[in-house]
Amino acid sequence: AGDEAVAPEAPMFEAVATRGDVRCTARVVDLGPRGRIATGLPFLDHMLDQLTAHAQLGVSVGIEANGTPLEPEKHYSAVLSGSRASDELERDITELAGQALGSALRPLLGGGQDSLPVRFLAPLDEGLSEVVLRPHAGEPSLLYAQAPFGKHPAAGRTRVGQLRLSLLSGFWAALARGLGASLAVVKLRGDNAHHIVQSSFK
Repeated sequence: AGDEAVAPEAPMFEAVATRGDVRCTARVVDLGPRGRIATGLPFLDHMLDQLTAHAQLGVSVGIEANGTPLEPEKHYSAVLSGSRASDELERDITELAGQALGSALRPLLGGGQDSLPVRFLAPLDEGLSEVVLRPHAGEPSLLYAQAPFGKHPAAGRTRVGQLRLSLLSGFWAALARGLGASLAVVKLRGDNAHHIVQSSFK
């Protein structure tokens, strides 16, 4: 869905992160409508949209690579000529999305110095992850422990859709830096990789 009109009084925050020829713009509207999410990695788009569904935030995240805006729900390979190695581009996309989104979310943490932890738990079927946020906790940091991603195969999945799950630690670390906060993202249970990951974004 495209961006909808935003009431003039709605708090809106925007941030940009760049690396080489890849640029990410993130916009967050408190209690806002669904925004436009187009990272070039459709499963990541779906995960970022959880902030609209479960946090009542209007989130828009857009990636441009080589000056070309990527499209919602379309893999970057359908839009770009593919001049860069896919592993490098996917890493840049996920980390810049985390950095820009964290920076856009940061004003919502307030300007105080309260570093008491805030815990979030939201299951998806059998999958359950815990996310602990400590705002204003000094140097940003990440504890990330969601692997193995599911039980089939026994070692866990390495991808969901076209997203390499090994990139998620980089996304969360960049989000923590953007937020200026300490984050812990830990799987408590789960058999299905999709459910494990989505429960953390919820």
